[in-house]
Amino acid sequence: SDRVLAILIGNPRGGPLAWKSLNTHVLTPLKADLMLYFGKSDARSENNVSFPYWADLHDMAKYIFFEREHNDWGVVLDQASLGHDARPTDWLDLCKFAPQWLGAVGRGCNHKAGAAIQLAFRYLVQQKLVSTGLINQYDHFIYTRSDFLYACDYPPMSAFDSSSLWIPWGEDYDGLNDRHMITTRKGILLALNLTRSIMSEPARWAAIFDQSGIARHAWNPERINMLYCNFTRGIRVRRFLHPAFIVKTAADVARWTQGDGRLLPPPLSTTLSVKYHTELRVSQQCPLWMANLETLIRTSPKKWFVYAR
Repeated sequence: SDRVLAILIGNPRGGPLAWKSLNTHVLTPLKADLMLYFGKSDARSENNVSFPYWADLHDMAKYIFFEREHNDWGVVLDQASLGHDARPTDWLDLCKFAPQWLGAVGRGCNHKAGAAIQLAFRYLVQQKLVSTGLINQYDHFIYTRSDFLYACDYPPMSAFDSSSLWIPWGEDYDGLNDRHMITTRKGILLALNLTRSIMSEPARWAAIFDQSGIARHAWNPERINMLYCNFTRGIRVRRFLHPAFIVKTAADVARWTQGDGRLLPPPLSTTLSVKYHTELRVSQQCPLWMANLETLIRTSPKKWFVYAR
C-alpha cells in the first residue's frame, strides 16, 4: 500500500475539533503519518515539554520540527536565494509586485498579511525532507495546514494519478489555490521548489511577472502559485473536490480573513468560524460524492477532475 505523509505547516490553528477530524478522516483511513513544521514561540517548547493548547495535535505527530518565529521572514528567503548568480538579497526587487504575497518581510517591502511565511515554510520543508531522508520513506505527500476541518474521509490515493500535482477546486483568486496539495515524492520536491526558484532567480521571474499582463499592484500568493506551475517543467495541475474547510477559533490569530461563525449550526457556531464560504459549500456535499466516488470518476469525470492542464 502507498506510504503517505501528511505535512502541516505554520502554526497550530483550528482547534481540537479540526485536529480530531484530521485524525479520523485523513490519517486513519490513509494509514498516514503526520509531520508538523511550526513556528516556535515562547509558548512552545522544542523538547516537547510544554504543549498546553495543541497537545492532541502534538501526540498525533510522528515528526515535529520548529522554525524560530521571525520579525522578518525574509531571512529564510535569503537562505532560499543561495545557489545561483543572484546575490542573497536581490529577490527584494520583487517587492514591486505588490500588495501581499511577500507579507511578513521587513526591509521596506510593506506587503500586507503574512504570505511570505508560507513561502518560507515551502523552502524549510523541502530542505527537511531531503536532509532527514523522509523524502525516500513515503510515496505520497499531503501538504497543508492545521485549520482544515474534514467533513468526511479523504479520497484514497488511488483516486489521484501519480503524474499530477493535485490542488483543491476553488479559492483561486485569479490564480491557483495554495493551501493544500497532494503529490508524489518527485512532485512534492518540485512543488516546494517554488520558493527557491523564485528567490534564486528574481530577474527571470520579474520578467515572467511583467509579461503576464497582471498589474504590479495586483499580486497575491495564488497568482504566484499559478505562474510557477505554468512555467515549471514537470508540473501538471489537476483539481479535486476537497472534503474540508478552514475554521478559526477565538484563540487563532488571523492576518487576513477573520471568519464567520453564523455559517455553522450551534453549538459549533459558538466556538468556530468559517473562513471561506466556498470551501464549506463544497465539503458539505462530500459524504454524497465520496459514497459514489468510483461512479463519479467513471461517469462524470468533470465533476471530480474539475480542471486538468
